Amino acid sequence: MKQWDNYWQNQAVAAVNEPQLQRALARFWRQRTQHFDKVIYAVDVASGHGDVIRHIDRPQWHWAATDLASIPAQQHAITLAGIDAAQQPFSSGQFDLVVSQFGLEYADVAAALQEALRIGRPNATILALLHHTDSIISQQARIDVMDVQHFANSKVASLIEALIEEMGVVVTEADFAALEQRHSLQALGQQLDVALSALRKQISAGLFRLVLAGIERVLNEQMAQPVSVRLELWRAGVQDLQLFRERNQHQLSAALTAADLQRICHGLSADNLHIEHGLLQSEEGLVAHWLQLTKIEPKHL
Repeated sequence: MKQWDNYWQNQAVAAVNEPQLQRALARFWRQRTQHFDKVIYAVDVASGHGDVIRHIDRPQWHWAATDLASIPAQQHAITLAGIDAAQQPFSSGQFDLVVSQFGLEYADVAAALQEALRIGRPNATILALLHHTDSIISQQARIDVMDVQHFANSKVASLIEALIEEMGVVVTEADFAALEQRHSLQALGQQLDVALSALRKQISAGLFRLVLAGIERVLNEQMAQPVSVRLELWRAGVQDLQLFRERNQHQLSAALTAADLQRICHGLSADNLHIEHGLLQSEEGLVAHWLQLTKIEPKHL
């Protein structure tokens, strides 16, 4: 879970940042929950940053938020970290609404949905968005995985470390002037130029800008810092890229096909359960599967 702990603890923005996607997600959650006209008890499972709670925008509700990762405390919600989606720490029949956005698929989906049904009251609604293998989010994840792999396969990371060590600490103008005369440093710089030129053709413009910003920081902005500090700073950035790749790989492995969702729904079929599912679209294309379960209160004769 390190890749997700790192993400949730260090990101201060929504998990899905593209404005059009955010609008599509917010519209979905508000439309699907607008019929709740009173104060209810609700839980956001695999909550992350609490995007769903913000989208629904009902702070007067009694909210809980759980996640297996080490998530930050959510506003307007009792927040519990280290909680498996399929093993919620709540008594049966506690919630009127159970929601989840891009979270249940990282667990055993069927078990997580059964658990959501357990903690839901009679007539409760369970509403989830699930990653689709062909969504625009999954398409971008595949690009991101390949981009980071290209970076890892390049010589850029090792060349930056060699340059940091070769430069040493640069404090005065005399120090800087001396560097310009060192042939070994010039040779490393030329190798870096070649490596960056090749990398630029392989990866997205966004990631390339991020790499250049990291290089600028450790070679220029921080040149007065000790070599060990700059090496640690660079290596931390490279590690963040690796964790970014691992998160995207995890997302792609968790994403569901239409057939996957059909099998899950078939396994949930019961007389006291109404099941609906479909596809969420945005202006850019397919966003996700949506799934809604409604517990039907048994009629007593």
